[in-house]
Amino acid sequence: MTKRQHPNRDDPPGRASAARYLAFSGMGLVLVATVGVGIGIGMWLDSRLGTTPWLAAAGLLLGAAAGFLEMWQMASRMADDE
Repeated sequence: MTKRQHPNRDDPPGRASAARYLAFSGMGLVLVATVGVGIGIGMWLDSRLGTTPWLAAAGLLLGAAAGFLEMWQMASRMADDE
């Protein structure tokens, strides 16, 4: 394999592992953030429109879907890098 395919292959193994763990923890943070934002927007809209709890539930579902989609894309990019 060429150096172009694996630009960090000369890095010490610990550094590559740390970067991988950070990428995985970032995936978890993305999921938590998207769900939180979805619920927050839904709750705000519920308070404005008097539709409690329907828009918060919709925000939860949309946030979870967006989070899982982003996690899938991040995992695909990580797999392509290997």
